[in-house]
Order: sequence, then structure tokens, then C-alpha cells
Amino acid sequence: MQNYATGATYNSNEGPKVDVYFDRQFYKIGQKVIVTIVDRNLSKHYDAIDSYKPVRGFVTIEIDDRTVSDSFTAKIFRSSFKETGPHTGVFKALLKVPSTDDLGKSIKGKEIRINYFDFQNHAIWHDTVSIL
Repeated sequence: MQNYATGATYNSNEGPKVDVYFDRQFYKIGQKVIVTIVDRNLSKHYDAIDSYKPVRGFVTIEIDDRTVSDSFTAKIFRSSFKETGPHTGVFKALLKVPSTDDLGKSIKGKEIRINYFDFQNHAIWHDTVSIL
């Protein structure tokens, strides 16, 4: 996986406290994908499981370096991000690999990149996968 942030600062011995990543590196059209965001700041309740529905621009999708529309991104996500347990700060969502991008062009053989804007740390975390 190609996870990293731009503009982030953290202790390299501890590793990043924020991240976004796909559950695999390669997908086929129509496959279900698990996307994970790790960000303790999104966990609002210590004893409950939180949900996270990103505000426009906080989670974006690019196909071959072109950001797709927010409405297309909302269409391919099958769920909001749901925390994996009380106060874990780990949120997972499902999306389905579409056959075409928002312009109707096939995405077979292309790359999909997910970006997560970490408002508190002023960083953009991302991961990229290939479509077979």
C-alpha cells in the first residue's frame, strides 16, 4: 500500500496516528472494497460506536489522477464509515468498484486513489489501488 500524508508531522517512532487505506492493492470491477480511516479525532463517544459521514471534500476519489464528482463518490460508497468498536478511532466503509468513471469511461486498468483530509493535522492521507 502507498499510504502517506502531505504536510503531516508526527514522531516517526510511533508512526502516524491518522491513515486511510484500502483492504487490498488490486480489485476487479464490481468487487466490494473495505476502506478504513484511522483517526481518533473522529471518535466522539468514549463508550459508544460512532459513525462518520464525511463532509464534502474530506474524502475524495481520484481515477487516474482526476478527482471524480462528489455525487459519483457518494454513489459508489455503500455505507458510511462505522467505528469498529467503542472509541477505537478506526472507521470502515464499503464501496463497490464501478465499471466506469463519472464521465462514463471504463476504469479497467486504471488506478483509484482515495484521499482523506485530516483537518486537525492539516494533512492529506491517501492510498492507491489498481483495477484489473
